[in-house]
Amino acid sequence: MAYARLGLATLSIQRRPFTHIAERLGVAQHITPVAPLLAAQKWPARRIAWCIRTAAKYTPWTSNCFPQALVAQRLLCKAGIPCTVYFGVQPKVMNDLDVAHAWVRAGKFYVVGGDGHAYVTVATFATNNDPNEQ
Repeated sequence: MAYARLGLATLSIQRRPFTHIAERLGVAQHITPVAPLLAAQKWPARRIAWCIRTAAKYTPWTSNCFPQALVAQRLLCKAGIPCTVYFGVQPKVMNDLDVAHAWVRAGKFYVVGGDGHAYVTVATFATNNDPNEQ
């Protein structure tokens, strides 16, 4: 399932403007609480993380942090696990180019993309986990 979703996310990134994608990510410039996940949320969150990382290794297309973040957010939301999608930049790493990165956090657990500590956060999107609004 993660493999196909990575493909759909990659197509979406290539064909849609970011503003359209951002509308489906949650509440802009908000974050979910940084608290331990409930016992019933730990296993699904870890399984989602493992599935995405594993599937990304085998896609014939590039499944970098951006499509992984989109898929993680969607699957966590479907599982009823609040999460935050972060977008950041690491300014002027090489040749004066900014390097962008995306990562997802659920509670204190970083699902995909690591903890983003080397990046300056430029946008966040928090899920509200209301099935009628997703």
